This record gives sequence, structure tokens and C-alpha cells, in this order.
Amino acid sequence: MLTDSERALLRKALNMLMDLLSTEEASPPAPDSEEAQMVDVPTAAKRMGVSTSFVYRAVRTGKLAAHRIGSTIRFYPTELDAYIRANERDVHP
Repeated sequence: MLTDSERALLRKALNMLMDLLSTEEASPPAPDSEEAQMVDVPTAAKRMGVSTSFVYRAVRTGKLAAHRIGSTIRFYPTELDAYIRANERDVHP
């Protein structure tokens, strides 16, 4: 029998897995949609509330999906949101 906290952890893990699977299967947004407006590293870092070095590290290690256009790295906002949802954790005082 699972405790309430174990059930909550299992539910959260399943939700994160489903989010990851749905973003991998999704195709990029239509070119004329707002979601198609890709953002650069500084904008991604600001949106995620982290440093630019964190973003570069997450890209380098394959944890964050990115797209290289010429010499720049760009992100779809929906991919950033999926990364945030998949990596958020509850904070307990």
C-alpha cells in the first residue's frame, strides 16, 4: 500500500514523463504562429529565471532542446515551458 506522499510523487513523475513524451512527438509550431517566434539564450535564461551559463550547460548536456541557426542558439517557447514543467520541484521549508 502506498502512502499519500508516495502516491503524490508517483503522480508527479508520471505527469513529467507524459509532458516529455508529448513534447518529443510534437512538431514545431506553424511559421505564422506566435509560438514560432524563437528566442535567444539571454531571453530563454530570463524566461526560466536562470543564468545564461545554465542554459548553455543544459543545451550542451542535451537536457534542453535547442536549435542552431547559423552561429546562434534559439529555442521555441513551448520547448522552454516543457523543460520548466519537467524540472520543477516542490520546495519544502
